Amino acid sequence: MADTILTLAQLNVLFQTITMQMLGLSMVPGPALDASSYKVRIAWPQKGSPAWKITEDVIFLQCFEIDNPYNRQREDVITQTDTENNLSETGFTIVNSINWEVYGPNSYDNIRIIKNKIFLQEYHDILARSNVYLIPDVPTPRRMPEKFEEQWWERQDLTMLFNELVIIQTTGKSIASAEINLQGENGSPIITTIE
Repeated sequence: MADTILTLAQLNVLFQTITMQMLGLSMVPGPALDASSYKVRIAWPQKGSPAWKITEDVIFLQCFEIDNPYNRQREDVITQTDTENNLSETGFTIVNSINWEVYGPNSYDNIRIIKNKIFLQEYHDILARSNVYLIPDVPTPRRMPEKFEEQWWERQDLTMLFNELVIIQTTGKSIASAEINLQGENGSPIITTIE
């Protein structure tokens, strides 16, 4: 078994993919799912904001780990694999914040679709295959119109938290023997070796 931890790129693609599925948007084949031509983007455009028309529906995703007491709890399990080696598995949870910034004339409807569909079993199962699980305390989306070039661009924001189960594996040498030095009642040394 290998380590189970998502890179930021994998986390971005996971949420970009399910967001597109929830909204019924077509997936264009290819490895660069963050291309600026997509309606669901994982990065801000390099040429400035906005880089689309006021009549277009565009979504930006921001995925990042947040500080949370749950992130700090670790569990270690050590298993001896043979007489000389052992396997150490460290398990912990990362709490990820996923922010949707939804622009366009359909932003209100789109954010409601995302908020409602994330609870469906099909999206639970997609996320669970990557060891990611929704924390079901989902807040109400916020309407955040944005003024740009003397026009108000419709925008809705939604933030959800997700737990990611992480397991990191390391291998090491087993302790074959140990020497323990003891002193008797009269102060004389007693040497004990445990094998």
